[in-house]
Amino acid sequence: MCSRKIQGVKRVQKKSFGFQIILIFLIPVLVMLYFAYYFISAKYQTLKKSELYIYASKNVQSLSRFIHNIQLERGMSAGYLVLDKDEGTFKRKLLKQYEKTDASYKDFERFVNDKSEMKQNLNSLLQYKNIKYERSVIRLYYDVPKVRNTVLLRKISFEDEVTFYSKINRNLLNLMYLVLSNFERAYGNLMDIYKLEELKEIEGLERAYVYNYLLSKNKDFENEELFEKIRELFVEEKKFVNEFLSDASLENIVLYNKIVRSEIRHKMEDYELRLVQGRLTSKDALKWFEISTERIDELERLSIKILQDYDYKIYTFYEMQKKELYWTILVWGMAILSLMFLLYILVKLLRSHTRMLEELRIASYTFDSQEAVTITDPNGKILKVNKAFSDITGYSREEALGKDPSIFKSGRHSPEFYRNMWSALQKEGKWCGEIYNKRKNGEIYPERLSITAIKDEKGITTHYIAQFMDISELKEAEENAKFQASHDFLTKLPNRKSMTERLKEEYIRAQRHGYFDAFLFLDLDGFKKINDNYGHHIGDKILVEVAKRLKESVRSDDYIARISGDEFCVMLLELGKSESEAAHIAKKVAEKIIEAISKVFVVEGYKLYLGVSIGIKLFPDDTKDVFEIINAADAAMYKAKESGKNRYVFFNDEIDEEIRRLSILEHEIKEAFLEHEFVFYIQPKVKIEGETEVVGGEMLLRWQHPKRGLLYPGDFLKVLKEMGKLKEISMMGVEQACRFLKRHGPIEGTISVNVSTYELVSDEFIDFVVKTILECGVEPSQIEFEILENELIEEFELVQNNLAKLKTIGLKFSIDDFGTGYSSIGYLRRLSLDTLKIDRYFAQDIDNETTRELVGMIVGIAKTLRLDIVVEGIETKEQLQSIKQLGIIYAQGFYFAKAMPQEEFAKLLKS
Repeated sequence: MCSRKIQGVKRVQKKSFGFQIILIFLIPVLVMLYFAYYFISAKYQTLKKSELYIYASKNVQSLSRFIHNIQLERGMSAGYLVLDKDEGTFKRKLLKQYEKTDASYKDFERFVNDKSEMKQNLNSLLQYKNIKYERSVIRLYYDVPKVRNTVLLRKISFEDEVTFYSKINRNLLNLMYLVLSNFERAYGNLMDIYKLEELKEIEGLERAYVYNYLLSKNKDFENEELFEKIRELFVEEKKFVNEFLSDASLENIVLYNKIVRSEIRHKMEDYELRLVQGRLTSKDALKWFEISTERIDELERLSIKILQDYDYKIYTFYEMQKKELYWTILVWGMAILSLMFLLYILVKLLRSHTRMLEELRIASYTFDSQEAVTITDPNGKILKVNKAFSDITGYSREEALGKDPSIFKSGRHSPEFYRNMWSALQKEGKWCGEIYNKRKNGEIYPERLSITAIKDEKGITTHYIAQFMDISELKEAEENAKFQASHDFLTKLPNRKSMTERLKEEYIRAQRHGYFDAFLFLDLDGFKKINDNYGHHIGDKILVEVAKRLKESVRSDDYIARISGDEFCVMLLELGKSESEAAHIAKKVAEKIIEAISKVFVVEGYKLYLGVSIGIKLFPDDTKDVFEIINAADAAMYKAKESGKNRYVFFNDEIDEEIRRLSILEHEIKEAFLEHEFVFYIQPKVKIEGETEVVGGEMLLRWQHPKRGLLYPGDFLKVLKEMGKLKEISMMGVEQACRFLKRHGPIEGTISVNVSTYELVSDEFIDFVVKTILECGVEPSQIEFEILENELIEEFELVQNNLAKLKTIGLKFSIDDFGTGYSSIGYLRRLSLDTLKIDRYFAQDIDNETTRELVGMIVGIAKTLRLDIVVEGIETKEQLQSIKQLGIIYAQGFYFAKAMPQEEFAKLLKS
């Protein structure tokens, strides 16, 4: 009976082993099926994308035709307005052009009103931004019949006619740019088409303006303005031609040279030169119109040819993908049938070779394995090891026998880890996993360990077999693979995928903590030419150096990534709680990056120069996902390129405008220092007790701007402070006060200068004050420093020491805007002050009973501390009478006099 039980156990083991073999065979089959599905699905998605590209290409062709017909109608309408001969023939041509334009508009309208899935997919890809331009075109086209009628009746001006048609074309061009920019990298440089359409638009305007100018009978000033407009168009046309030829792909340049005839270009240049020299007359008008029309037609043929080539590429790719999809389905179908047949054979082999499977089970426990093998007794004492064991651990056979495996413990695992391991061995008879152990020399290493409990016929464990292998190299390879998957192989910077993940994390973090970050999209200017002219190995070295310079230009906490060939991005983190503060810092960093990239690159003896165009997007905001941030920064970068390259542009137009305004102001301030445009006016301080008399004055900064006239500090003081120029201004004020006293002093009272606490804690400033007073030979007691109340309290300890130092030589001090801060009587007692200047707010509100009581309290405190009081902002006689009643002796304000040039103030003192 016992023998029967043993045989039954063996049969169950054999069936279990056979099942495991089949399962092991099925796993790769399932994996293959999964990857087959994934591959077929990917091919199908690619096919759908190709269909979308074809649809988008047809849309672009429709836009191109529509733009061309609008250009023709605009030019012919402009000519008709000034033509006074052969009206019948020209009018028939114009009416025929109306039909062509209407036909191209209907084609455009069909695309707009298309409800197909392709149209919906295109709208989604363009984020529905195209709808705005489509609606604008349709809305404008409703007025076309009315405009045509006014043209035929010659009741519309040339300028209004050109402006109307140009508005339609501008919306169409914007729509084309939107479509092309989203498909640009699919099959070649599609922006060439957009640049051609822009060039055609310039050529069309040039044709209309010149034609109108030649036939116009009006030679007054307006015609001069028309002539200047034509010259601007000539310059802009050459600029667009040069940009197209410098940025276009090689094959498009070849097409350009093939289609665009040089003789037409030469004729146009000759006419342009003759026009500028004043040698063209109305007789040349028709010839000009024909030549310029030929030029536009050539550009149109070039645009059509480029689009046809693009169509051919897309359609070829589409057909190839379709064939690959069909062949893939067929091959994988045959593979599945083959695998099923192999599975059938395997099952037959398992059934017919049970003895061979038995031998395989025994062989699985063979000792001579390439893996390290350890055999222990039930108590865990080592009984036997193989050679691989000694190679991995460093312990010889003799050193290991009789020892407990605990000698290999690394100390990296908790007691709970080992308890779980032995619990699994007792319950399931096996354990498998990764573990860190220690070699004889103390080195910690990772290993993949498998422990199996060997049981006798009664199910009692007799031995444990441990098989393990050193996976240090595998772990290192995994780490390298992870790094390579998330980083750029050349610059070692994070790649696009890592950047996107980090941007998602940072977006959430910035929202949670309420601060603003900035995303900078960088594209190197001129890199393609270097790559083409000097080779990719030079280009690679430059990219590595660019990465280095970017790291040096930002903080260590900021994030840099390379997202494609010559495109990088930078995330500036935690720039500030306000959008304006963040924008200002981002602007400074962008300027630093531009300066760093613009420096010469010395590579293998070559001196090479690059620029960088930067698009900046602040976040978080109302964007739905991080891809909108990336697209916004990308769009801003292209705007920077269009604006002349090697510059930065904010996606937010308001921020961009504000940053540009501040940049201009900073530049003007630097020029103002060089040109000595900053001057100090003096506002009198008067004694109002008895007869009113001038007893000193306050130096007030003004900027004598060469274009904007006299500017007050409110227009520029904040920028001066951000530039760190306040110390220079304060020094200038001290110097001019001393010079004034030297020329016109001594005076009754003092000349006061506004000084911030940042100057008073500077030893350099203190030394300058002492030196200037001594050099000018003026009485120090006639110089008074005015300090804002809040600033004084913030830096009290440092200011107190330097203030006492200056008091020893006789300088006087007053607290400015007193009553608006939070200083205490204790602070006032500890400072050697001379005057309290009551803020203008109290003078403006002196009729209020509470205000009068507060001013009365301040007067009481000042008298107790033996301080003078000056009230600012006196503008009316009533205010003057009110402060007199409170016992105040000194005042300033427009009621007495505004701030005036120093020489006028000197005359006032003498009078």
